[in-house]
Amino acid sequence: MFQSILSTLDRHCHISEDTEISMEGNPSSTTSVNVLQSLRDIGINRYSLGVQSFQERILRELGRDHTPSSALRSLLDARSVWPGRVSMDLIMGHAGQTLEDWEKELRFTMDVVDDHLSLYHLTVEPGTAQVDASQFFRRRHARVERTSNLIQGILPYFTVISLHKDVARGTVVLPDYDLTTDMYETMIKVTGEAGFEHYEVSNFARKQAYSKHNSGHWLGIDYL
Repeated sequence: MFQSILSTLDRHCHISEDTEISMEGNPSSTTSVNVLQSLRDIGINRYSLGVQSFQERILRELGRDHTPSSALRSLLDARSVWPGRVSMDLIMGHAGQTLEDWEKELRFTMDVVDDHLSLYHLTVEPGTAQVDASQFFRRRHARVERTSNLIQGILPYFTVISLHKDVARGTVVLPDYDLTTDMYETMIKVTGEAGFEHYEVSNFARKQAYSKHNSGHWLGIDYL
């Protein structure tokens, strides 16, 4: 499918040799080096991995369906296929996250990351999709035997439950302004020590491994 898309684009637009063709993936879908190599062979020349966190608790709270170990394995596999051309995402500002937690996560990341990193602050807004997983699956699988066993098996992967409402009620408390400011300053310090340049609002690169898309977005350059 991807090869067909790229071939069609090349016929109508002409893809120059220096075009950045970036693909985003999650650790749960980055399951094989062979698959990644196939993507590289059809023209994908940059890969961005949605790690979000290397901490089990945070991944569950975010409703992610991967583990810290699978995230690390996927990252290292991608780096072996696109050396110097792999980015990864991290999110800070989770409920219960301390400055020490964040610094520990950053320092571990500096040991395993390639030459590009996107760091985002968790933002909770009205209207964010919220799912009560147990009720959802009881409705969808009302006629399936042992529904409760099914629910228990998949419930850990559907934990995005009323986050905005819980924050509004005060049942979930996110880090306050002072703490997130300290987290931001720690982020700048740790990435700088590792040789990363803060070249865009949420993006860091070393060895000039800038994302053309990220840079072009702010410069108003066309992209597809």
